[in-house]
Amino acid sequence: MLKVNSWIVSLIVIVISNKCSSLNETSLDVTCALKHTLCNPNLPRPCCNSIDHCQRTWPDNYFRCIGDIILSGLGKSCELDEDCDKIKHSKCSKDGKCICRMKTVKTDPWTCAPILGGFCWNNEPCAADNATCINSECKCKKGYSRRPNNQCVRDVLDTHCENDDVCNIVKFAKCSEDKVCACTSNTTALSSTYCAPIFGGFCWENDECLTPHSICLNNKCQCDKKYNLYNPEKGCVSVCGNNACYRGILTMNKISNAICTGVNVCVCFQQYPFEETYPCTPEDKVGCKADNLCVVENSRCIDNFCQCKPQFGYRSNQCLPLVNLNDVCLNNDDCSQVNHTICSKDKVCKCDENYVPANQTSCKPIYGGFCSKNKDCRNINGACINSKCGCMPFTVKFSEYLCVVPQLGISCKSNKDCRKMSNSMCSDNGKCECKRNFGEYNMTACAPLLGQFCFEDGLCAPQHSSCKNEECVCNDGFSEYSREKCLPHYLRMYCEDDDNCKYIANSRCQKDINICTCKNGHGKINETACAPLLEESCFENQLCAPLHSSCKNDKCKCNDGFIQNSKEKCLPHYIRMYCEDDDNCKYIANSECRNDINICACKSTHKLFNHTTCAPLLGEHCKPNEQCAMKNSHCVNDVCACLPGCQNHNGDCVFVNPGLNLIRISCHEDSDCSVIKYAVCFDGNCECKSNYIPLGHDKCLGTIGEYCSSDAECYSYKTVCLNNICQCSDKFYASNKTHCDPIHLGLTCKNNLECVVAIKNSECSTRDKICVCKNKYYAVNEFECLSFLDGDCLSNDDCRLNSTICKDNKCKCQDNFSAISETQCRPDDYFYPCDQVLDCGDPWHYTCKVDKKCRCKNNHFSINRSTCSAGLKGYCWNDSQCTIHNSTCVDFHCKCNDKFVAISNNLCVPESNSKRFIF
Repeated sequence: MLKVNSWIVSLIVIVISNKCSSLNETSLDVTCALKHTLCNPNLPRPCCNSIDHCQRTWPDNYFRCIGDIILSGLGKSCELDEDCDKIKHSKCSKDGKCICRMKTVKTDPWTCAPILGGFCWNNEPCAADNATCINSECKCKKGYSRRPNNQCVRDVLDTHCENDDVCNIVKFAKCSEDKVCACTSNTTALSSTYCAPIFGGFCWENDECLTPHSICLNNKCQCDKKYNLYNPEKGCVSVCGNNACYRGILTMNKISNAICTGVNVCVCFQQYPFEETYPCTPEDKVGCKADNLCVVENSRCIDNFCQCKPQFGYRSNQCLPLVNLNDVCLNNDDCSQVNHTICSKDKVCKCDENYVPANQTSCKPIYGGFCSKNKDCRNINGACINSKCGCMPFTVKFSEYLCVVPQLGISCKSNKDCRKMSNSMCSDNGKCECKRNFGEYNMTACAPLLGQFCFEDGLCAPQHSSCKNEECVCNDGFSEYSREKCLPHYLRMYCEDDDNCKYIANSRCQKDINICTCKNGHGKINETACAPLLEESCFENQLCAPLHSSCKNDKCKCNDGFIQNSKEKCLPHYIRMYCEDDDNCKYIANSECRNDINICACKSTHKLFNHTTCAPLLGEHCKPNEQCAMKNSHCVNDVCACLPGCQNHNGDCVFVNPGLNLIRISCHEDSDCSVIKYAVCFDGNCECKSNYIPLGHDKCLGTIGEYCSSDAECYSYKTVCLNNICQCSDKFYASNKTHCDPIHLGLTCKNNLECVVAIKNSECSTRDKICVCKNKYYAVNEFECLSFLDGDCLSNDDCRLNSTICKDNKCKCQDNFSAISETQCRPDDYFYPCDQVLDCGDPWHYTCKVDKKCRCKNNHFSINRSTCSAGLKGYCWNDSQCTIHNSTCVDFHCKCNDKFVAISNNLCVPESNSKRFIF
């Protein structure tokens, strides 16, 4: 019996031993994970593929096996969402690219920022200005309200004001007599930040017109076809076909629900449109036999009744597209097409409390929302518990959007208590902390510090760092500040010594305020570089900091046409430039500001010598070797006088021939005066012909337009004898019979040649017949036109716009800069991203370009990162938006004031003195 029992025990041991062996082998096969599947980081072999790594992924916080295809930037290739886990709020798109998730936008190649209503981490920046993260959701700050374009605009309407300037932030708003910001006529307030046009009001799109059955036609809200205006209060109503009225009485008594207007037109009441078989019948009960009998737009005949087409709903007496999330609404009913939605205070459809958008047409539950299965719950690490979304086992609620595993800093007794957080340990003070050479990553894991070993494409702890060549290093554009920190190199960043600023050209650490600033003798050219100021040393082709300056003979100098105002500024100087007082003209010697027309002009004691110089007249004070205004004059004893052999004759210096005296020669007929060319006998004395002026006693010189045989026979300065006619020389025009002035923009012309002979890149405008800059060129002053970006050039001198160079004979933005307008370059990281123009916040002045960046529209220019201002022909709704001198807002476009004329899209000049003398 003892032997049998012993045999049975041995058999049991063998069986158990075999089963245990089998389980261990199976465990090795089952517990290792395939690529992109959940894994256990505590196992000796968590991933089946040796090149994969068991890493925590975002946003679900699960450990998964990740291979080598994780890429660093948005737009890079991917297979699954996990491949994009390095970028918060990103996912893998259907076409295999890393993109930003719903409710977030791209702000740079490595960042997705949440928009208004989107989930955000505590203190995480939101995409919209004036927004902040409140309870894990991006919301507008106090005193700001959300607009439909996902921007936060300061609450203005119904607030106190003293003038229109306070109210101008809201389109169509002005300061009322009661000193509060209010919507103007033909508009109505939809919120504290939005005035919408009503009937007759200015509009851009049909959706802006609030009156039922109205559309935006020719930028004005008007009745749609088949509808007439009954009155502004009742809006647009359906016309009763061809049925007319006579003296206010309907000619067809069978038509009910109709009325005769004052102009004898039969119109149906609102909600009773006309249809031939069922005249003036309620819209929702109109019988029909064919689609063309349904007069409500976007309706069709279904089951013998006019009903809205699929994807349209009946609201406000119209068939309107089914309203999706973020569409404009007036009440909750407008949002009823999407479950779990409400019409928010800022009049857009949004998900109700405890729900978030899954796409544009559905809302899904988060923590506290109703559910039927785990998959319904959109809170990270969420699970459906008792029909409500809660947290998965071993996780806790962080917010309505997120359940997290225990974090670093929790209490522990041994390292085993910290095992859920990779590379952590239980410290001597009983808290889970990172191991040596590792740092905190998102409070749920520890990752290597700078300079430490890492797995290729694995996580590194410091922000703005990544794993390259199996070592954690700072990303491009950042530098190592310590083992735990990478700092961007940009002006005004924090520093402790000059070494912290070494990646910013020509900068130093200003230790009294601990920020990077430009070195002495240098100024800022963009956020990441400094360049020499005026008169400082430079090398060939080096940029100089001041606008309109360049490196000449190893010194930074102002470009031609500009003069140094200070070490930081070059000012243009030319006669007829805009001014407000004499101080504006101080760099033009002997000039003053003509307050009646606000231009710089020569003083009364001086005369224009060229477009940058005023020279003294005869008898006026002058400096040694200074040019005097009159021909054949010079500076003697500090006074302008005629040269020897000449004398002052009516303000001109004329040669004197002592052998003849034109005035004293007696005559009986013209032949007696033949010794003096162009003289005739008049009242017994030889005198010059009409339109000829005596020069001394022996010459008669022709005025402009008169006959001549040589240049010497022409009287006026800057005249030549051309085709035997005294005419102004090239680049000058006749302002009267005796004066030639420099050709300038705004001058009358007949053809292009009259302009381009003096001013390169100019033409004669077809409408006003004045000299203007050609299309795609702007006026530096009244005498020079320079190219927009992408215009022709031969050298960098032709491209005077800031941060531009001449490349392939085209004016281009320099490296790392891009065009924000037709004439401005900004750093590549300056631009806001967009998918549509509404993302840019101001559709009047901004546009969303094909590269998905917000840029100024044509005829607009950038004021700062979020503001484009109107140039001439640019869009406006009040005068303050027209920043070009002497321009105002007329018919929603910036135009030159009366008595001023546009010579380019950036300059208005006075109309006065801009006409040629015709001879």
